[in-house]
Amino acid sequence: MERAPLTLGLSTLPNPYDFANPVRDPALFAGRQEELSEIDYYLDQAHLASQPIRSHSFLSSLRGGWRCLGGAAMRRVEGL
Repeated sequence: MERAPLTLGLSTLPNPYDFANPVRDPALFAGRQEELSEIDYYLDQAHLASQPIRSHSFLSSLRGGWRCLGGAAMRRVEGL
């Protein structure tokens, strides 16, 4: 008896990556340690400033993950 070849059927599996929404789970946020360190630096500086610093800007290329990074920054601010 001849066996049929095993196929994975990858087209039927869901894509595990969500390209349409920002990362909300901190455990899934990875690879941006340099940017997070810079955010931490400016948050520390905001506490030391003689005048309150009320806003910061994020500059990024299109689809650069700025919403994910902004969410990570907000979680850090809320943790202060």
